[in-house]
Order: sequence, then C-alpha cells, then structure tokens
Amino acid sequence: MKVVAISGSPKPPSESTTEKFLNLFLEGLGDAATSLERFYPAHMHINYCSGCHCCWFNTPEQCQHNDDFQQIRSALTDMDLFILATPLHADGMTAPAKNVLDRMLATMPPFMYVDREGRTRHHKDEPNKPKAILISGCGFPEPSNFAPLIVHFQAACQNLGLEYGGHITIAAAPAANYMPSFAERANLIREAGRAFAEQGIIPEPIMEQMNGPWIDADEYRENSNTQFESILKTPMP
Repeated sequence: MKVVAISGSPKPPSESTTEKFLNLFLEGLGDAATSLERFYPAHMHINYCSGCHCCWFNTPEQCQHNDDFQQIRSALTDMDLFILATPLHADGMTAPAKNVLDRMLATMPPFMYVDREGRTRHHKDEPNKPKAILISGCGFPEPSNFAPLIVHFQAACQNLGLEYGGHITIAAAPAANYMPSFAERANLIREAGRAFAEQGIIPEPIMEQMNGPWIDADEYRENSNTQFESILKTPMP
C-alpha cells in the first residue's frame, strides 16, 4: 500500500515523541507499506489557506500558493493510507497539521453532493476511498483529553473523501521517554500497525486497550511538577 504520513510536531524529528509513536506504527505495518512518503509541515514552507477559491474556479485543484505543499499534494495521488501524527495542542492538532488539512481542500471540487448519511459534501460518496489513521500523544494522563481531536479528525475524513480507519492515542506521552512500562504500550502500537496491515482498520479492542492506564497518574503529575519547578529555578542561558 502507498502510505502518506504527516508528522505534525513542531519539534525536530529526533526530539519528537510523536515521531516515536509514528515509527512504532510503521514498524507494525511492515512490508505492507510498499511506498512511504513522510512530511514534516512545521519544517516546510506551507502558506495557510486564504479562502480565495482559486483552486475551485481559476485553476481547478491547483492552489494559488506555489509553496512546499505541492510536494504533499503530489504524494496524495493514488495513496492508500493517510496518517496524521500530531501532539495534542490546545485540545486539537498542531497548527502545521491543521494547515495541511486546510490545504487539502484544494483536492475537492466545489460541487455539493449528499452522502449516504444525508450530509452535504464536496465529493461523491464513492467506495474504495483511502484510509486515514490518527496518531497522537498528550501531556495530560487522562485519555478523555483526546475526544475533541478524534471527533475533529473523523469529520475531516468525511469532508476530504477519506475513510476513517482508527486512532492511536497515548496519554502522558512525555513519560514514554523514561518509563520502562512504556515498552508494553509500544508493543500495542506495533500490534495496531500489524492489525491494520491485515484488516485495513485498527480494531476497537486495540483502541480500547490504548485508553487503559499505563502509568500512575498521581505519580506522573507529581514527577512532572517537580521537574517544572526545577526548570523554573534554573537560570536561563
């Protein structure tokens, strides 16, 4: 399958926990990913959508901005799987990740259609749509923090002609860099990749397991606050 992955963290890939989670899923996906194109929009020159509608009426499916999004636009052609990996920022995806979704609207025609659920869309409700997966980490330890992001991504899939294939969400994500107990969660992320390779979705039981506790929340908060106090007391260079 042809895979397009958007890694939306503003951090360099080598410092990104989001990138760690994405890599684990891709490990599980294995040889099923016959083609992989990965993009880091925070480190690319991508203008925001100006709402001018040039991509609809002046130059169909071609944005007025001649920028790095053209690389992503080309990769989207004939893809089988779209992965959006983003840390949770202010209850949603990062600004660079959202920018990519906004610019993807240029791939839609202006005409309005009604889907099988009776909702108006800019595309015909056709079979064999590319699948889409969400991967996200959150600084807080409660999985419920991901609810707004999941709903947003599911809605974006419907509007962009993608078929939602599940999500991987990791609460208390910073602890993945130092807690030995993350090894079990890492295996679960790999399992999600293997399951998707075989079934074309991330099964519900795996997503439910992902929402289960993997660290002590009280201890995590206490350790985090201690670290914050230490950082605040350290003179800035």
